[in-house]
Amino acid sequence: MTTTAATDVRPSLGRSIAFVGGGIGDVIMHTGHFQAIARASTNGRITIGCRSEKPIADLLKGNDFVEDVIGFGDGDDKNRVVVSSATRKLKAGNFDSFFCLKSNPRLVTAAYLAGIPKRNGYMQALDPRAMLLTTRVVVPKTTPHPLHMSKSDRLLKHLGLSFDHSGARLKPKTEALIEARKLVTGPTIAIGVNASVPERQWGERFIPLVKTLDRMTSTQFLLFGGPDVRDVAAQIKESAGLPATRFVDLTEKGASLALSHAALSLCQVYVGNDSSGLNLAVFCGIPAVGFFSLAPPLTYSPLIIPLSPIPAGSGVGGIGLDRVVEITLETIHRHCPHLLR
Repeated sequence: MTTTAATDVRPSLGRSIAFVGGGIGDVIMHTGHFQAIARASTNGRITIGCRSEKPIADLLKGNDFVEDVIGFGDGDDKNRVVVSSATRKLKAGNFDSFFCLKSNPRLVTAAYLAGIPKRNGYMQALDPRAMLLTTRVVVPKTTPHPLHMSKSDRLLKHLGLSFDHSGARLKPKTEALIEARKLVTGPTIAIGVNASVPERQWGERFIPLVKTLDRMTSTQFLLFGGPDVRDVAAQIKESAGLPATRFVDLTEKGASLALSHAALSLCQVYVGNDSSGLNLAVFCGIPAVGFFSLAPPLTYSPLIIPLSPIPAGSGVGGIGLDRVVEITLETIHRHCPHLLR
């Protein structure tokens, strides 16, 4: 199949939908892509397709560039795309353009069956499923990490859609920001205790980190994460030896993602596990010291200050306390020196 040339494609997308599979962090990373597609779409807005609708809708629906959020995780585990169900949802949306920003053959099939006129995606050479796309970009099996982001970069560049990952920002919802300002009342450091898998959890070492940062700075601490890491946050509060008023514990509150985003946007720096909180911090414009214990470091924004294990391959145990303290204090000195005592 002949790939549509970039010069033949104009940014006139009509009503558009872009799909990203994976977790919350995977979706957040595509903020720059979403905004680029939205600018070329009807009313300057886009519908976002994802696996799990509820958290993404809570975070993004109603934002200035988001028209709607649709969840396609309809399998038995609420994570697998079912072609028949996805086709019905896409037909109901009456979309003119479909973008597959994280390869999913089932959803590409559904977009074809739904009759969406412009179907855009990336695939490897000689993949027969390319017949289901009206515009595709041939990509190698391996591109810079994360693969779905760098491959989507190639697709949007091919289509003439301009994006800027480092400059893209995700505004918190107004109502959530009003509520967040009741919690975050002064200079605050976000401690990212959230972790998608136990092997990424820095755990007990957050306690001496908080103690050191308390001695060196004049701040409160936002414990960022969901109910699944409530025990980690509770251990920090119990063992750090600080008054309870010094902490804003989002894990204990069971805060919505919208409120968590708003509270994070009021912080001056993030330090913690490689997870959705780190990506959200970056799109809030906050420097983020991240612990990349399993995956290669993210490099899409200069606000990411990555720490990898030493020696390589030693996992989260190879990210030592002294190095975290040193890099975090250097980051504070560079970006928000007013926090230092």
